[in-house]
Amino acid sequence: LELRAAVGEWVFGCDVCQEVCPWNRRQAPLPGRAEARVPEGRRTLDLVDLLTLPEVEIGERLAGSPLLRPRVAGLRRNAAGALASIGGGEGGLAALSAALGDSSPVVRGQSAWALGRIGDAAARDELLRALDSEADPTVREEIRSALSQKSQS
Repeated sequence: LELRAAVGEWVFGCDVCQEVCPWNRRQAPLPGRAEARVPEGRRTLDLVDLLTLPEVEIGERLAGSPLLRPRVAGLRRNAAGALASIGGGEGGLAALSAALGDSSPVVRGQSAWALGRIGDAAARDELLRALDSEADPTVREEIRSALSQKSQS
């Protein structure tokens, strides 16, 4: 928990991880080759998309990609943390609010934490609504903790 903020804007991977990852020890395709090109569906996927698109669509866009290693719930958890680092951004508050209804308690908890970091009145209202309907005790604790956070701004 204490390391969440230190992850910053990372959603997947980092330079050091890429260098030491056994998956990456295989020879990478050359940049001019077709298999090295990033498909359009992956180039346009942003943090809000990761939190709001249906899981099946994310799976289709990322099929055959190492981005699915953490599964969709892991990507969503990480996207929520990244949104907290950048202060929500355009559509971020709505995406985090929507993620409070995700099927994964890990995503709901991270989204609550992110809303607490954003800390504005709208974020607080969303957290209070979520607390009323949340059944998972771990997520309820995340929401309570988020409500006690002070705004970053």
